Amino acid sequence: MSDTMSVSRWAGTAAKRTLSTPRRPWRWITLGTACLLAFAWFVAGGVLRHRVDDNLAFTPPILTAKGSRTVDVAAGLIAREVDQNGWQPNDPWFYPTALTDNAANFQSGMMWAISRLTVELTDHVGRLGTVGRIDDDLQRAMGLLQYPGDVWVLDLRSLLPAPSEAQYRSGRDSLLNYNKRVAQGTAVFDARADNLAALLNRIARDMGAESESIEKRVAQSSFVISRSADDLFYQIKGAVYAYAVLFKALEADFAQVITDARVQTLWTATQQALDDAASLRPLIVLDAPADGSVFANHLAAEGYYILRAKARLLDLVGALQV
Repeated sequence: MSDTMSVSRWAGTAAKRTLSTPRRPWRWITLGTACLLAFAWFVAGGVLRHRVDDNLAFTPPILTAKGSRTVDVAAGLIAREVDQNGWQPNDPWFYPTALTDNAANFQSGMMWAISRLTVELTDHVGRLGTVGRIDDDLQRAMGLLQYPGDVWVLDLRSLLPAPSEAQYRSGRDSLLNYNKRVAQGTAVFDARADNLAALLNRIARDMGAESESIEKRVAQSSFVISRSADDLFYQIKGAVYAYAVLFKALEADFAQVITDARVQTLWTATQQALDDAASLRPLIVLDAPADGSVFANHLAAEGYYILRAKARLLDLVGALQV
């Protein structure tokens, strides 16, 4: 009797195991499918959103009649990167763009350059002389565009909702408000030679700072591929690109000054130097030693073009100050 009961229990247990066994593979299949979908989302999402938009023929969607072309271009670049391309420097680690950070670094460099130029607009062009009143819209834009670009939904330092995109949109709006008032004659855009010289000198100093950053990084090169070299390359590319596009807009705003100073040929050469520096597009940023015989160092190449652009800018400053 006991033997019969033991056999029955064993058979029942075996039957339960047999019935439950087919369910286990489905758990692994489900988990594997979820992992594959997540991986595909990361790869596809990263590729689709990754866009280093270095179109040198950029034209802003808004052109203010009788306003400043430079201000319209700065506002247009902000709108393009924040709303059209999507701001990426503050994307968290679980976003697909975490795997493709070239666009994020490019955008950071762009915003840095735009904010730097806004400082000069505020201090020089946007007021009459050094004693003129600072324009409220320009001052507001200057502060907003210097906001850190990596704040996502909350600023953990203050626990308040303050994403970078919101600050930059407000800064863009302030620039456009200022330009509307320029067109109406209630705000100043003082297109004098000394103000242009100050703007160009600011860009030249920034080119010098970028060149020093490259020099220090190239001196540390020890391997063919480096993420830090890649990040620096695209940050600088973004800044130089913004300056190249803004430089073209400055030509429209200061056309009479350029004609009177007879520097059109030098201006064209400077524009070409900036365009060349902004147009470098290596498939992979290589970080080989500068004197390497097999592999290139793309930061060193970028530094060469930046130094050439800086030299042209300083020549222009000198010619305008004569």
